[in-house]
Amino acid sequence: MLPLLGAQLTWREIHERPAKMMYGGALLVTPWRRSMRRASHSAWLIAVWLICAIAVYALAFTVSLAPAHALAAARTACGGSSSASSGTSQPTQGAARISLNMAQGVAGTQVIVSGTGWPVGEHVLISVENLIDEQGGVNGTGWLSDATVNAYGGFTTPAFSFPYLTCGIRPKAGTTASIVAATEDNTVRAIASFAVAQTPTLEVASPQQLRPLPLGVNTITVVGSDWAPGASVSLVAAQSAIVAGASGDQVVTAAPFPDAQPIRVTADAQGRLNANVPIPATLPPGTGVDVQATATSHTYGALVINLYPDALVPAPVPPIWELSANRGEPGVKLIVTGDHWYPGDDVSLEYCRIEAAQPTALGLRCNLGPQGSSTTGYASQIGEVSVDTSGRFRASVTLPANAKPGAIIVQARLLGGNTRAEIYFASQEFTLIAPAPRASPFLARWRDWWPQALVGVLVFGAALFVFWPRIMRATGRRPAYRAPSD
Repeated sequence: MLPLLGAQLTWREIHERPAKMMYGGALLVTPWRRSMRRASHSAWLIAVWLICAIAVYALAFTVSLAPAHALAAARTACGGSSSASSGTSQPTQGAARISLNMAQGVAGTQVIVSGTGWPVGEHVLISVENLIDEQGGVNGTGWLSDATVNAYGGFTTPAFSFPYLTCGIRPKAGTTASIVAATEDNTVRAIASFAVAQTPTLEVASPQQLRPLPLGVNTITVVGSDWAPGASVSLVAAQSAIVAGASGDQVVTAAPFPDAQPIRVTADAQGRLNANVPIPATLPPGTGVDVQATATSHTYGALVINLYPDALVPAPVPPIWELSANRGEPGVKLIVTGDHWYPGDDVSLEYCRIEAAQPTALGLRCNLGPQGSSTTGYASQIGEVSVDTSGRFRASVTLPANAKPGAIIVQARLLGGNTRAEIYFASQEFTLIAPAPRASPFLARWRDWWPQALVGVLVFGAALFVFWPRIMRATGRRPAYRAPSD
């Protein structure tokens, strides 16, 4: 009985031990679950508290702002206000005063600011505030001019243009803007009012925006409206330049070409004008041409308007080029020849899939980088060549051997930041065809087939290893042959 009882106790112990282990695990898991519940509860409390705090802060911030109708009337558009100004008119501080050469004018009017009673040696910066545009927006400008106060407390700024467009919108006629003079630390400010009259319009009839002018076109057409009847306007071809502004930032301006011939046009009784501004014949291909307009009248004062169509002077003769073939297999060699290109330029020879090209005024052009959300490929260089003194080039290029069959674009474009890059360009479609099947020698066939043969041998060996014992047993059980007895 004792051995049996011992066996029974041992069996019970074996069966009861997992239960005890589970019970002990439950004792350990229960506090952990409680702590996790407390942590989760605390996290929810913290999240709710943060949401409530953010809502209260947003409500307080909204209440502190101006009403909705005030915001609509006093919004600041993308022009922004100068950094040292508060964006609101302030009375003149101290003895500092300013005066303007004109108390009224239009956008583009040349303004000169004079000051008296200013601290000697201070740097004074000029900006415009409370500039209301035709859509009702209230804008400010950056620094438009500056001056240094002389030993007598006075200064006179160079002439600057009252903003012609702010964020692409003209100032509203009949409104009053504030011309502000302030020291760099904004401790001394003075304000003068400037009444805005009806601003005349002036624009290029067909903006080119860095596109070559058609061959044979040697003028830029400019049209205008809302001018005072009989107003005389001078127009001249100009070149844009980037100069340092009053606060050290970069400002785009324009200056007439040295050999440009200005023309003068008079507004008709309806205030309209139309003129063709001549382009100097001496400008090299790829030069960007802008237009500068000046006018003087009792309404405008001295008015300067710069237009930036960036029309490009075309090549006197369109560049041409040829490929030795228009179809071939991957890895094919091509001879590329060009004529009427600009002497001394470096030309990059490239190719891309046709789906990675975009139409331009000079033909299909390969993307220089990935385009859009899905990458369709871009230009890959296959050669480079320099144009000789006669405007010709010749080069041999090879298309990649791993290029996929299909339609591609082969192009020639100028390297670097060459201003003639939009003028001298050529491209041509090329069809890559699939290589014809060729009989390969024995060694090549062996390179292609030995991996498959090796795999077959290994599979056969593994099967033989697994089934060999069965084969042997089957062979051993087979009854031996006995000769028939007589």
